[in-house]
Amino acid sequence: MEGSERPRVSAIYVVKNEQEFLPYSLRAIAPAVDEVVVVDNSSTDRTVEIARSFPQVKLATCPVRDFSVMRNLSISLATGDWLLLVDADEVYYPDLALFLPELLANPRADAYTAWMFHFMRGFWQTQNDFDHEPIYRRMFLFRNRPGVHFQGAVHETPRGFGHQVLDSGLMLAHYGYAKPQRDVFRRWQFYAELEGRPDIYRNLDADHVLDDRPVHRFTREHPPVIREYVAAVEPRPFAPLTGIVLTTHNDRHLVGDCLRSLQAATDGEYRLVAVDAGSTDGTIDALAELGVETLRLSADHSVSAALNAGLRHLLADERVALLAWIHPDMAFAPDWLQGLAAFVADHPSVGKVVPCNVVDAGEWVQRGWPVFTGPGPHHFEPANGFPWVMHRATVAQTGWLDEGYLGRAGYEDWDHNQVLIRAGYRVGITHSAYVYHPGLGTRSRVPRNHGEWARANHRRYREKWGTDAPPV
Repeated sequence: MEGSERPRVSAIYVVKNEQEFLPYSLRAIAPAVDEVVVVDNSSTDRTVEIARSFPQVKLATCPVRDFSVMRNLSISLATGDWLLLVDADEVYYPDLALFLPELLANPRADAYTAWMFHFMRGFWQTQNDFDHEPIYRRMFLFRNRPGVHFQGAVHETPRGFGHQVLDSGLMLAHYGYAKPQRDVFRRWQFYAELEGRPDIYRNLDADHVLDDRPVHRFTREHPPVIREYVAAVEPRPFAPLTGIVLTTHNDRHLVGDCLRSLQAATDGEYRLVAVDAGSTDGTIDALAELGVETLRLSADHSVSAALNAGLRHLLADERVALLAWIHPDMAFAPDWLQGLAAFVADHPSVGKVVPCNVVDAGEWVQRGWPVFTGPGPHHFEPANGFPWVMHRATVAQTGWLDEGYLGRAGYEDWDHNQVLIRAGYRVGITHSAYVYHPGLGTRSRVPRNHGEWARANHRRYREKWGTDAPPV
C-alpha cells in the first residue's frame, strides 16, 4: 500500500520451516501493509525462498533459539508506525485490508486484538465453538513506539505498547493444529527444549496428542487466498445451504411477484420458509399454490417473533450456513444472494450485510439492473437496511431478535444492529448486490394503530440503548 496517507504498517514474522502456510499468510496481508519483516531461524525447507519471492519482504536471519530475541530483531528492522504481529500459520481475511484504515485512524488506540478460528485435526473443524471466544483472541496490531519489545523465549509476549487495547473485530484462520498430529508433536518438543523441559512430552503418543481436544464443525469459508489449497488437501465434507425467511401478513398481492423474482435472480440451491402472522387475505393459499414451506403464527406475533421462528426452523437443518431475511415487496437483481454470500465469506467480522436498496420504481423500469454496478464488492459502508444476510455462527454468538417490538412498526432492525455491534461485529451495506425495495408494499395494509406502535417501539429502543435511532 505504498503512497497512502495513512500511517505505515510493518508486518513482523519469526519463521522456521514454515513452507506450508507462509505463502498464503504473506499473500493475505500484502494488500494491507507497507513492508514485511521476516526473521528466519535457520530454516531447512523452502521458507526463505518463499519469503524472498514477495517484494515487500525484508529478510533477516537469527540463529538464536529464543522467540523474544527474534521478535525484537524484527521490531528493530521495521520502519512502520504500526506493527502487525503475524505467525506463519495464520491467514487473514480481506477484512484486514478493508478495515485497517479505520483502526489506524483511532487516536485512542495503542493496540488491537483479533479473534481466530483455531483449526484442529484438519481444515473443517475448529476447537472454538463461537466466533468470539476469549481464549482465541490475541493482540495482533500495536503502535511501533520506543520501548516496545517482546519477553519470553517461548510464547513471547509484547510489552511497552501502551494501555488502550481495543477489539478490532477482525478474524484470522490459525492452521498450526490442522497439520498431522505428529507435526504438532514435533513443534511441542521444540518449544519444550527452549523452555528447558525436554522430557515433558516423553510419554505422549505422537500421532494422538490432540485426540482429546473437543472440536466443532467449521461452517464458514476459509480465507480466499487459501481456499484452493484447502480444497485440494481436504475437500469440504458437506455442502452449505442458504436458508431464506420470508415474513408475511396480508401480502397476497405481493408474494407472487416477489417469489418469481427470487427464483429468477437466485442461482444455486437454497431453502425458503415463509412465516405468516395471521393473514386473512388469502396469503396462505397463495404461498401454498407456489409450493412454499410455510409456518403459521397468530396475528399478535411481531415481525421479530415471526423472523425468530423462521430462523429457528432453518437452523435445525445442519446444512444451513447462511441466513437471509426478505420482505414480500422486494424484487431482486441477478446474483443478489451470491454477492451477499461472497461478502460474508470474505469478511467474517461483518455480522450482517445488506445490499443496496433501489427505491425509485421509475429508474427500475427505465434502466433495469445492469446500471446498478456500484464500486465493487469491497465497497462497504455502515448502515441499516433490508434484506440482510448473516451467518449461522453470528446467530449462535448473539441470539435472537427482541420480540418486544410491536407489529411491523420498526426499530427491531436497529435494535438487532446494536446487539451485533456490541458483540464486536460490523453491520453495513455492500455494493456487490442490489434489490428493489420501495418499503411501502408491506405497509399498504397495516393496522390503524401502526403509528402508536411505532412510537412505542421508538421509546423501547431509546430506553434500552440510551440512544436514538432514525425515525421509521
